[in-house]
Amino acid sequence: MHNNELNRLFLHHFELNYIFRVVLEKYYRDAQQRAHIIRVGNAKERYLYFAKTNPGYLDRLPLELVASLLNVKASTLLSIQKNFPGKNRDKELEEWRRKLEQHINKQQSFRHKDIRLQSLAQEIGLSSHKLSILLNGYFNKSFIDYINQYRVNWIKESIRNPDIMQNFTLEALAYSAGFSSRSAFYNSFKKLVGMSPVEYSKNLNKKNVSLTFLLQKYPQKMLLII
Repeated sequence: MHNNELNRLFLHHFELNYIFRVVLEKYYRDAQQRAHIIRVGNAKERYLYFAKTNPGYLDRLPLELVASLLNVKASTLLSIQKNFPGKNRDKELEEWRRKLEQHINKQQSFRHKDIRLQSLAQEIGLSSHKLSILLNGYFNKSFIDYINQYRVNWIKESIRNPDIMQNFTLEALAYSAGFSSRSAFYNSFKKLVGMSPVEYSKNLNKKNVSLTFLLQKYPQKMLLII
């Protein structure tokens, strides 16, 4: 608002002088408090100080605003808050998680090779910042690791299906799952599973062969175990 317009309002509406003074005083008190908070120890100590001096604020304010006030990253604040329950904060995160997983499972967005954090956030109705907080703070994963986990799980399920494995190679499954290259597929699979996809497939086949053999040799006993 232009200064001339503000002065005009003060002249014609005397009560605004009092309202403006109260607002200004509160602004400077809050600014002084923030200047003090950001000098209070580490991130955890700032959080505890804010929670003690402003009861109820943590349950009402969005996480990213509190993080900005305390001069910490939102993901750092989320990690700290995990040790200090907050009903509304947990409810908010749970709602974000539900939206994300429901969309991923229903639309199988992970199978899109060009998927990006920004586009996924837009699809589920969250800001990119909130989605990043959820992935880094709640799931403790980067965006690409989160997406690749879904891709790898999808491939593992496909490998367990003999009909699929008779008609598709591992590389074909990888491309269908959303991986853009063979190396990206093999690196991600080994990182998340602890072995290469070839080793996983061979181990699975060995287990299936052993189970088939036992069923043939001891059908009654195996049926009881199963």
